[in-house]
Amino acid sequence: MDQPDQPSSNRWFQNRFPVSKYLKLILHEEIPGGANFSYCLGSAALFLFFLLVLTGVWQMFVYVPVVDHAYESLCYLRLNVPFGWLIHGLHYWGANAFTIVVGLHMIRVFIWGAYKKPRELVWIAGVFLLLLTASFMYTGPILPWDKKGFWACKVGIDIVGAIPWIGTFIQAFLEGAPHLGQATLSRMFVFHVAVIPFLMFVMVTVHLIAFRVAGSAGTWKKEKQNIKGQFWPQQIYKDMLVASFIFLLLVGLSVYFPPPFSGMADPLDTTYVPKPEWNFAFLYQLLKYFKGGWEPIGIVGIPLITFLLFFSLPFIDRNKERSPFKRLFVLATGGFFVSGIIAVTILSFQTTIPSELNAVKQSSIHLPPEKKKNPSPKMAKYSPGEKLFYANACNACHSIDGKKSNLIGPDLLLSLSKKENVTRKWLTIQLISPEKHNPKTTMPSYSHLSKEEISSLVDFLEKISKEKPGKRKIEAPASKNETSLGSSINTVGSYRNGKNLYDQYCLQCHGPDGKIDSKGFQPPIGVPALNPINKALYSEDVEQFLKNIDPFIQKGAPNLKGGPDMLAFGDSHFLTQQQIADIEAYILHINHVDRAKIIHPGINPKLFFYILLGIAAVLFMLGIIFWKKQ
Repeated sequence: MDQPDQPSSNRWFQNRFPVSKYLKLILHEEIPGGANFSYCLGSAALFLFFLLVLTGVWQMFVYVPVVDHAYESLCYLRLNVPFGWLIHGLHYWGANAFTIVVGLHMIRVFIWGAYKKPRELVWIAGVFLLLLTASFMYTGPILPWDKKGFWACKVGIDIVGAIPWIGTFIQAFLEGAPHLGQATLSRMFVFHVAVIPFLMFVMVTVHLIAFRVAGSAGTWKKEKQNIKGQFWPQQIYKDMLVASFIFLLLVGLSVYFPPPFSGMADPLDTTYVPKPEWNFAFLYQLLKYFKGGWEPIGIVGIPLITFLLFFSLPFIDRNKERSPFKRLFVLATGGFFVSGIIAVTILSFQTTIPSELNAVKQSSIHLPPEKKKNPSPKMAKYSPGEKLFYANACNACHSIDGKKSNLIGPDLLLSLSKKENVTRKWLTIQLISPEKHNPKTTMPSYSHLSKEEISSLVDFLEKISKEKPGKRKIEAPASKNETSLGSSINTVGSYRNGKNLYDQYCLQCHGPDGKIDSKGFQPPIGVPALNPINKALYSEDVEQFLKNIDPFIQKGAPNLKGGPDMLAFGDSHFLTQQQIADIEAYILHINHVDRAKIIHPGINPKLFFYILLGIAAVLFMLGIIFWKKQ
């Protein structure tokens, strides 16, 4: 019936779509024992889910799901789009917070015994939501198609591929091609933005409807069950306070701890060490204990048993008693399970990377098919051993042209060709333990190299020992007609990866952390310091700084004081452009210039956070005043 005291437009709308009726049904609910902050975890998870949907859709306006542009588009969003840093930061930290809140919510329900009859369906829907959350956490980091995401994708898919009987099919379906590439990224994109969100919406709906039908479980204390609190406004007020606090926390993390850049996916970069995300670390750690024929137990057995136990919990624990003090065995079992996951996760960060990941990584390094068919003619000119000779900066101490030089070490062609005892064993010992041949030697050990790398380097040195002085051809420097700047300056590198690369390729010439005056370090003649770098090369402007240093790394440079020349890491293809981008990011970092400096922030991030804190303080005071007047 029409309400005479309502405006005609409102009556017309209410008669056709009675919103107020359903709002009352949702908001006016009694909570046994009264409102409680512990009940806010469910609404916090729902808030974070919608925040992730909102920020995810926003990012899709800029993000390009193509392997050649995914990382670049994300960098553009974060550095060039006003408030793009905030949107991505909220999505990144919101995803981590979502995992934690969902886990805490399930623990709270478990302790409260809120999974018992008649709330079995609420719990079962929650278990499926936990699985979908894990799926979100796996597919999300892959989409930037950076190093971290690439290896997470590869390792995860290869682990799934080890599932008996169906693993190969699932692996082929997820990869979409013989190797990771565009088909893989496209499928992960569809899963992350369409399939998983749709399933999540379905299960959230089932979860909420089942919750409304069964009602709030409330406290387990019988003496407080007669106390009735109201969902509106008491519980909603607390929910809003918690959601506001979480939002402020996420903004603060986005400002002071922005998501790291790991660099564009680069399968050729063997220096990158893949590490699992913290929320999957326990699983990778467990795989270390199940090898060979036991592998299926770690991959399938334990996760399947865990899921079945979670799923069947309401049917196993059928005792109507909800007090945790009268369910000590159940609580102890759950506590042991959670403590075990936490302990294994902590252990995973204190140990080296699982051997399974290294095995997957080494077996996965390959060039895309189109590049295999057309190898670079420049790269083909160098043997693996010769590449290692320059890559490990051996030329900083030794020349190989058969002429005397003022370098620290002797010319290898002159030295080795005169020795009569140059065997592969002698060369191997000289590389791994040079002090065995000369206790006073200043030559560093190269024991960090793999057996294959040592063998390749020995092949190269053995070949040199058989050459005659004066016969070796030294190639001329790269043509100056080539572009002096590489594509590395357009890629945001990771200074963390850059440090690893620097220590491998640059440290022996430029010193620890770029300081040639470091204690115990003897720099080669004429090699400049990088920390601090020459004032002529330094600039607070990131783009200008990169333009100043990139030509030296790409094309090399002669040493005007007679020391070792700078190797052309770019033109010789000893390093990929992404590796050079990482090294450049590290050089900027040690000179206190941020490679990932935000160009168009919209508002300065710190100022924005302070303004938000001020607004939150005012709203909080108004909320207290409103609450006291009720």
